[in-house]
Amino acid sequence: MTPSVQSFHNSMNRIPQLVITYARSKEELQRYAKSGDGSALGYVVLLAIHICVLMG
Repeated sequence: MTPSVQSFHNSMNRIPQLVITYARSKEELQRYAKSGDGSALGYVVLLAIHICVLMG
């Protein structure tokens, strides 16, 4: 397998993990929004970094 194909397969394997992470974070964000906590923005930033790491 060429490196690009291997990389593509690795990305495909990560997608379910990303979906699970996203779904979980959505619930967390809704919880933060309901509590009126200002840390929701920080959570979004952390999530974005996490997704970048997974995709990278």
